[in-house]
Amino acid sequence: MKTLLAPIDFSAVSVNAATYAARLAHHLGAELELLHVLDVPVVYGEIPVTGGSYDNLLQNAKTELRDLAHKLSAPYEGELSIHWEIKMGAPLYEIMQYAHQQHPWMVVMATRGLGQVERFLLGSTTLSTVKECDVPVLVIPEGHTFSAPLKIGLASDLDNVVERTPEPYIHELMEVLGAELHIVHNNANFHEYEPEVMQESMLLDTMFSREKHQFHFIHHDYTEEAIIKFAENENLDWLMVLPKKHGFFDDLFGHQHTRRFVLHSKLPVLVLSSCAFD
Repeated sequence: MKTLLAPIDFSAVSVNAATYAARLAHHLGAELELLHVLDVPVVYGEIPVTGGSYDNLLQNAKTELRDLAHKLSAPYEGELSIHWEIKMGAPLYEIMQYAHQQHPWMVVMATRGLGQVERFLLGSTTLSTVKECDVPVLVIPEGHTFSAPLKIGLASDLDNVVERTPEPYIHELMEVLGAELHIVHNNANFHEYEPEVMQESMLLDTMFSREKHQFHFIHHDYTEEAIIKFAENENLDWLMVLPKKHGFFDDLFGHQHTRRFVLHSKLPVLVLSSCAFD
């Protein structure tokens, strides 16, 4: 059975993302794993750290996770299995280690948070970590509520698509969701009829011949603005991106405009890092 992992810091946005993950897990017939990471206390010099306060934090976290798991599963009357776990350490490290060891089908996280998830999802270190994650990461915008994802965009730079496209995962995703695929390529210079671009397009067309799919060529000086506009006009439910170390990942995530796109996107963004499928 598939498992979704939802890191939780108990902020409103992380609870919203966990709620989205619960509904998605039920929709997929998957299990949900909630993960909370307690910071290990930092000791400065010879100042002792009392165990009582940390024990209280741990007990409070257990109570909150137990209550949240019950709240999330209650609407489904036993049809949704939710497990939870608490780790101690650096939140970013523990989340990545847990994902690496358990290898869930997908990690579901919020774009903002008031605690540790905020540090995970904001800043340059965060984007690098999302890029290197061992499993796909679905980023949920603040306040976004679940609806069955039936129209999914795939942003592609049409470069080396055979090597870089996780075909089996996308096939499985589209099949279990019953969704249609919209392949989106942005180029300000109208190059879709160049031989290399046409060849890469034909390769993707063959790759996804069994899915209902469409190609969309858009032309804008700024990739993120073009994607946002397209997503709004076409009412996409999710957008998939295929980052790479140099090139499209830098175009889509590296500069300030795109950082704002990821943080303020009106639709969930599924990051399919190539290392997740090596």
